[in-house]
Amino acid sequence: MLETIRKYTGSFVVKLLFVVLILSFGVWGVADVFRPGGGRDWAVRVGDVEIPTQTIRDDYQRELRRLRQTVGEGLTDETARAFGLPNQVVSGVVARTLLDLEAGRLGLIASDDAVRQAIQADPTFHGPNGTFDPNVLRQVLQVNGLSEDGFVRLVRGDMVRRMLVGSAAAGASVPEPVVDALYRHREERRTAEYVLVATSAVGEVGEPDETQVKAFYEAHPERFSAPEYRSATAVILSAPAVAGSLKVPDAEIEEAYAARRSEFMEPERRALEQVLVQDEATAEAAAERLRQGAAASAVAADLGGTATGGRLENVSQAQLPRELGAVAFTLAEGETSGAVKSALGWHVLKLAGVEPGREKSLAEARDQLQREIAENKAVDEIYALSTRLEDALGGGASLEEAAQTLGLDVRRVETIDAGGRDRSGADVADLPEGFAQTVFTTPAKSESVLTESGRDTFYVVRTDAVTPAGLKPLADVRNDVIAAWKSEQRSERAKAKAAAIAEAARGGTLAAAAQAQGLSAQTTPPFPRAAAQPVEGVPPAIIDDVFAAEQGEVKLVTTDAGTYVARVSSIIAADPTARPEAVAALRRELDGQAQEDALAQLSSGIRREFPVTMNQGALEQMF
Repeated sequence: MLETIRKYTGSFVVKLLFVVLILSFGVWGVADVFRPGGGRDWAVRVGDVEIPTQTIRDDYQRELRRLRQTVGEGLTDETARAFGLPNQVVSGVVARTLLDLEAGRLGLIASDDAVRQAIQADPTFHGPNGTFDPNVLRQVLQVNGLSEDGFVRLVRGDMVRRMLVGSAAAGASVPEPVVDALYRHREERRTAEYVLVATSAVGEVGEPDETQVKAFYEAHPERFSAPEYRSATAVILSAPAVAGSLKVPDAEIEEAYAARRSEFMEPERRALEQVLVQDEATAEAAAERLRQGAAASAVAADLGGTATGGRLENVSQAQLPRELGAVAFTLAEGETSGAVKSALGWHVLKLAGVEPGREKSLAEARDQLQREIAENKAVDEIYALSTRLEDALGGGASLEEAAQTLGLDVRRVETIDAGGRDRSGADVADLPEGFAQTVFTTPAKSESVLTESGRDTFYVVRTDAVTPAGLKPLADVRNDVIAAWKSEQRSERAKAKAAAIAEAARGGTLAAAAQAQGLSAQTTPPFPRAAAQPVEGVPPAIIDDVFAAEQGEVKLVTTDAGTYVARVSSIIAADPTARPEAVAALRRELDGQAQEDALAQLSSGIRREFPVTMNQGALEQMF
């Protein structure tokens, strides 16, 4: 959709620190304010304002059109819902209404003159002579499904909301001393000497005697305990399993192919060379290079900066942004386009190859159709079977008796824990989702209700026996106890050796102390408290301790691999005057966070004044 519509209908999401998200999700959420209320003709109530279902529906359709103009007509209603578009639309309506109510309570208004000037100043509505043209305005609004009165209301409301939000955020800034202190804290660098005393290098620790084994076993019961296990019997009705035994007549496959023929049309695909730059003149120069035979990647490399270039293989028109698709699929093979503008910048395209569209034959589509028809029939079949199974169990038959009457298989699960694993720790195979949870919520010697798992599986489970959690017999875990005892002994020896090195280093140097124990100390490069990527030559385990120590102080850090001895070699203070641009960026970041906090407080206060209620029944009917 045109930038103006985005600006006026979404400006507080994009330009005012995502107030919609703060108001609608960050403070109270949408899901937790839903209330029963099917059958009412309003969708949302904010304070005393009832928002009609048609308003929500219109906003949703308008936003869906905008997205389709951005990403293409391939965006289906189902996909939009999967991405949460209905929630976003409802959240936007709630947020705007809350701010409108608060603005009204405070008496904030936008005059007719101010609204008129804002619209007339927008270049989107200017004609060829560079001045406001009402005909252009009407054309833009018609394309986007808005009336003039409706658009004026949007502009007026947005201006008032910006007054309210702007006043709340305007004074939110962080004092310079705080910025300075945080910059120094973040940008400080340190170097350290370190040595690792590895547990794997401390040598043999011998074998524990019986007393040591028993004492270790009793001192660490959590290591050698088994979870609760259960055994169960189940009847599982699965559509995929039933589908494999169903035969679909050829006539049904042919009928489905005829009805769904459009699904088997494979669109034309093209290979394109593309160069993307940020201004039209550079794009035209790149186009000339492509016409002369240069590769897109080479052209982009020569241009440098933000220019990118390369080859797009086998793309359909629907996969490209609308502006590019319209050009790319009119080019002749080898032809280069002129400069094409998109939201990403200026593109130049050269057609490198064409793969014509084609229709899959019935023979090619047969397996897919056979499988899908069989699966749909299987779903119907298991629904019918599940009803008959439930009736049989309700009539007093045992699980085995009901299964035998209906010709169903009975599955025995000998051992399962709450996580769906057997005694070896492996997942019990081929169980429906939620099966283990059902077993563990069904009392011993009892049957569960008929339980649905997804759209294609039903099951009933009987919990046959329960083995309580408890300490495993020592005889069963002796080898594990011995291995754990040895690991602990190695770790203790490594700690002791590291402690000796640390003590010697405090009276001398770490290098000499390490060498006396047959080890070599390493020196890190300068490193920060936190880095986006690990710094080569800096063990992550020592960073926090190094930054918590004074210069020259020695620290011991124990890990699974062993114990580090680390000594702070140098502290490199940060100088805010050396990088004013970095300080400015930090100031913007902190001011943004302060503004977000101010807006969160504003939204919390508005929420208390104007409670929000959702008509769940009406919303579910719409979406």
